[in-house]
Amino acid sequence: MKKQSGDSSCNTQGDISGMFNDISNSYDSLNHLLSFGIDRYWRRRFAALIKLSSGETLIDIATGTGDIPLLIAHTNSHIIGVDPSAQMLVQAAQKLHTSIQAGRLQLIEAPVEALPLADNTADIVSVSFGLRNFSDMGRGLSEIHRVLKPGGRCLILEFSLPRNPVYRSLYIFYLTGLLPLIGGIISGNIRAYRYLHRSIIRFAIHCNVCQQLTQAGFTHIHKVPITLGVVSVYMGEKTAQANGVLGE
Repeated sequence: MKKQSGDSSCNTQGDISGMFNDISNSYDSLNHLLSFGIDRYWRRRFAALIKLSSGETLIDIATGTGDIPLLIAHTNSHIIGVDPSAQMLVQAAQKLHTSIQAGRLQLIEAPVEALPLADNTADIVSVSFGLRNFSDMGRGLSEIHRVLKPGGRCLILEFSLPRNPVYRSLYIFYLTGLLPLIGGIISGNIRAYRYLHRSIIRFAIHCNVCQQLTQAGFTHIHKVPITLGVVSVYMGEKTAQANGVLGE
């Protein structure tokens, strides 16, 4: 799967980054409004699954305004937030400067497909609501695999579709009808919120995340649905190495 943009008007990383630059000031407040506040619960559940230990390094891909680093700021660990949108990183820096001690936080403007980080850098890599925006999903997941230490874990929080047909229909109605209208009016960027709902539906229908993780080299892959399957957490591991020999 090479492209996952979901909208012909936003089909390159530059287009997507520019879109997020445009809505960066209202991004957090609209997330809370459009999800009826449940996005806070989703991120807390996700952060709890990360289980970052003292002294470990986390790379948070598509870090946006820094919600995940903020939730694990209490850990004495090194946190690297990566995002291709400069303005989203400005919001993250403002949010995090009083929460994470200097020297423990690094913010990098870069696409996931070309991470400016050395091999075997991170103990854990997290991605929250950013996977469907990768311009090249296979390459992005391969980069995540590369920067993980052997035995390291990748956790991905992303939208999905409920399996129950009634909930699924109601959810799709909300995504296609109300969400782009409300988001577009409040943010002043209708195009961005049209892209949002289209990207969610196309991603949920066409992308097999577990298969993508397998193809990128991850093992011990599993999926945890949350809130009736409106979102899901995907987890995989980079196989540990011992004496140059791959092993469990």
